[in-house]
Parts: sequence; C-alpha cells; structure tokens
Amino acid sequence: MSVLELPEAARRVLGAARCSIREDEDGYWISEGEGEIRYLVRRTPDHLRLVRYDRGDDPLWQMSADDAVDLVRFLMVELGPVARQYRGLIPVVFPTFDPGVSAGFDRRIDDEGIVVRQGDRIRGVFPAEDPFGVSRSTDFTWYADVDPDRISELILTTSVAPAPPG
Repeated sequence: MSVLELPEAARRVLGAARCSIREDEDGYWISEGEGEIRYLVRRTPDHLRLVRYDRGDDPLWQMSADDAVDLVRFLMVELGPVARQYRGLIPVVFPTFDPGVSAGFDRRIDDEGIVVRQGDRIRGVFPAEDPFGVSRSTDFTWYADVDPDRISELILTTSVAPAPPG
C-alpha cells in the first residue's frame, strides 16, 4: 500500500515542475529536475511527514499532516513556482497579502512545532526552528481548504500571480 496517493491534480503540477516520483521502503521520493532538491513523504506513527533534501545539506523537515490531502496541497504550492517558471509564467503562486492566519484557523507553537488548527482538527505542523515556518504555516491557512484541482488550475493556467484563494 502506498504511503501517499497523489491525486491527478498534484501529478499535473509535479509533472510541470519536471519532478520524478518513485516509491521505496522509506516512502515517496519526489525529485525536482536533476535531483538537486528531493522531497521524501513518509509515514510516521502519528502522521505523514514531508522532508526536503538539498544536495549536500542536511534534511529539512517541511511539514507534517494527518490528512494526505493537506500535505499534497502544501507540496503543490511548494513546487508551484518551479512549474510556473517552466511554463514561462510569473513564478509567484500565492503571495501573502495578510500577515495573519485565515478566518477559522489558529496557529500556535508547542512542543511539536508550529501547529495549525481549524477548530479541533490539526491541519498541519511546521518546524518552529525553520526561519520560514511561521510564514509557511500562515500561507497554508489561506489554501488549506482549496480543492487540489483548483490549486493546480491556479498554478498551471493563470498568467498572473493569483490572489489567495479563500
């Protein structure tokens, strides 16, 4: 059984970003371009975890999520600028216009990291030690409820940087 089933919308974005995808005993490996940047999606006892590997650097935890679709959304937006650039579009995907979290979301730092909640549900956990953790977790709240097909459409077909969906 696969660690993560990638919806067709995610496969379109990853394909446009020229990513290769392979599965092994560690999980799903997603390699961008020549493999200089690789992502590993693996299941831990508690949730799915996305780790980024840059050639020659230590692995960097990017995000954890209980729901695979939340992790897929994050990965699509993470690779969206690369996909747009290969298509000759402005590489910005979802610029942050508001420094706060989207309505209905809460973001707190605890022992796990930066925890994004929507009501009682944890939607994602981001590394507190990452200098971009706060901004990534904030941005995530603005697209966490957007259908992956809509995210794919915004990334692959919009000729200008779209406003945040929501």
